[in-house]
Amino acid sequence: MDTVFTRITAVRLPENLQAGPDGFLPEGDLFIDADGSIPFPQCIVRDNHGSETLLLKNDAIREDSPGVYRVHIPANKLRAGTYHVQAEGCQTANLAEARPENWIKFFVDMTVQPAPAGTAAASSGQGANGPVVEVGRSAPAAGDSSGMRKLYFGIHKHMHQPYYRAADTSFWDGGNDEIFSTRAGAYRSFINMAAQQYQALPYAGLSMSWSGTLLEQLERASREGLAHGAFGGDWKADLAAAHLKTVGGHPRAAFSAFGFFHPLMPLIPARNIKAQILRHRDYVEREFGIPAARVLFPPETAFHVRMIPALVEAGIEAVIYDSIHRYRSCRDYPYAGREEGMLPPNAADQENPAVTDWLQLNNVWAGSKIAPSLLRPEYIKYTDVDGTVTTILGVPAERYVGNEDARGGFGALSTLTFLARFSPALNRPASTTRPTRRFSSSIRTATTTAAAPIRTTDRTPAPWSNG
Repeated sequence: MDTVFTRITAVRLPENLQAGPDGFLPEGDLFIDADGSIPFPQCIVRDNHGSETLLLKNDAIREDSPGVYRVHIPANKLRAGTYHVQAEGCQTANLAEARPENWIKFFVDMTVQPAPAGTAAASSGQGANGPVVEVGRSAPAAGDSSGMRKLYFGIHKHMHQPYYRAADTSFWDGGNDEIFSTRAGAYRSFINMAAQQYQALPYAGLSMSWSGTLLEQLERASREGLAHGAFGGDWKADLAAAHLKTVGGHPRAAFSAFGFFHPLMPLIPARNIKAQILRHRDYVEREFGIPAARVLFPPETAFHVRMIPALVEAGIEAVIYDSIHRYRSCRDYPYAGREEGMLPPNAADQENPAVTDWLQLNNVWAGSKIAPSLLRPEYIKYTDVDGTVTTILGVPAERYVGNEDARGGFGALSTLTFLARFSPALNRPASTTRPTRRFSSSIRTATTTAAAPIRTTDRTPAPWSNG
């Protein structure tokens, strides 16, 4: 097979992974399947904390047949437990010339069972070379429907730095130099790199929020040569991805609406909410020459229904909020106690119908169960004291998957594995109407959480436009 691969199609593990009498997994093999030849394949195994346990490459990997690579796992390396396997390959054998987009990755989870208690020989005799099962498969190539259901999900990148002396915005010292210079990659190139990965996907893109305080300080660093010169030249030109378009004519990287100074919006007056959003929108459109989206990513995802009239006045059409508040409003919500990090839900707010797909995520921090069927947009309404009703589209952001993706460390989140766990919800036909619902939201700060009711209307949201 002379064609260089464009994707890894599957990773296959032995069916029974079990530690031997010594407590370690016996030696064995796993397999990487690709749609072509991998010039430089390797496999990284991380423990449940994200620490690298094994790096397998060179002599540890051989090509059994065209596009099929055998990866040898040595004995006495892996104890019982769950591991995150990152199979990857570079499209060029000369790593010195490789660009980030030349690396293609695939993630699966692997669980090594402990040896049965009281057995003299826990191994089946096949070591880790038992029957092989496929535990991960990539999406089919473009044009291959394969009867697969579609799961729509959004990727959002958030960027923020405050003024470290709020009363003196001109302050800058060596600490600021270190903070900004060490994040130059995130602020100058990572968004472009992500958007470039989507070029082969006609409708793919991401949203991003940049606080005004960060943008102003980056502009100053560029103008005055601060941050060890990390933002020299026209740093805004590095966000070229914001000007790229999908087949549908939408941005590959869209600026979401945001509060300019990163305010906790439930705690400020309506006039200030509107002013913060409009100031941020004006800055983005003036400095980058592109429109800001009408979807709000509120700072810290702090949200309260009392914000809705001010958001609508500011031209906001949809707001992203923490999904746990949708979960907690169901009548059968399985409250997890103190581990959830919140007080028990107010029974008066639990007016939504029961759901049947409560799911406990594993291998990530998840203080409570989630319900994938509730991860869909709904119209939220706020009724004022005079009976005036204002509505806005609410988009739940899944709390635990997003947290792990953002804070779990490089490679900690096996995206395909987790999204696959949502598949039972895809088997349910989408309803054509929405019942009137009420669900709780919260004012979230670093130390307190207070519940407040949210009602949804019986309007069905228009489908999200492709691209």
